[in-house]
Amino acid sequence: MNNIKLILLSFLLLIPSLAFSQDKPPVIEVTGNAQIKIEADMMEMYISVRVNMDDLQDAKNKNDEATREVLNVLKELNIEDKDIITSGIRMSRNYIDNNNYNKEKKYNVSNEITVKTPNISAYEDITTKLIRIDNVFVNNIILSSTKTIETRAKAREDALLAAKKKAEDMAAIYNMALGKPILIQEIPGSYYPNPFNNVSTENTNENTLDRVESIFKAGLVSVNSSVKVIFILLDK
Repeated sequence: MNNIKLILLSFLLLIPSLAFSQDKPPVIEVTGNAQIKIEADMMEMYISVRVNMDDLQDAKNKNDEATREVLNVLKELNIEDKDIITSGIRMSRNYIDNNNYNKEKKYNVSNEITVKTPNISAYEDITTKLIRIDNVFVNNIILSSTKTIETRAKAREDALLAAKKKAEDMAAIYNMALGKPILIQEIPGSYYPNPFNNVSTENTNENTLDRVESIFKAGLVSVNSSVKVIFILLDK
């Protein structure tokens, strides 16, 4: 008798779940993607000053001298102070074994300089002057755009339209139509601009001077957006 009651109770509890499942409308889940390419109008240049010597004071003096030369070059090229960031000096000791096969120096002194300027055409002048300064290296150059925000909004709109078109095409195969969306979600991280890394160079020599203009191309910056949308499906 108790077993019969238990079965009846389980069945009664299952009925609302079955009813809810039957009332729940069919849905379709799709993703949409869009990419817009725009011209770069901002250049970030990452410069490092690195000196290795056995005497720490001499290393610091040479680093300070090279850093001043870099800042003077930037000033000559009309790069504003607000567009220049220096990391401040870093000093470290290299731990060398007794053999020192690599002939390493005892101390390392470095400074990092970041330049951000809308004058992308200054690339040639900056690099041409910097490679003539000892212990100075251009680590990387990244191009970006100041129009990223408005471009991101357009890319998001295009991604939503792409998602809708995909859902319509898929639903039509089963002779169904789209209802209202019940979820619209932007996929995290998809809207960040994709910086175009143009140059990473170190230990540049005089032979590169004739090739500077030809190897640097501004290119385009990509702004991407990806979305997920869930639509209700309706019978036609």
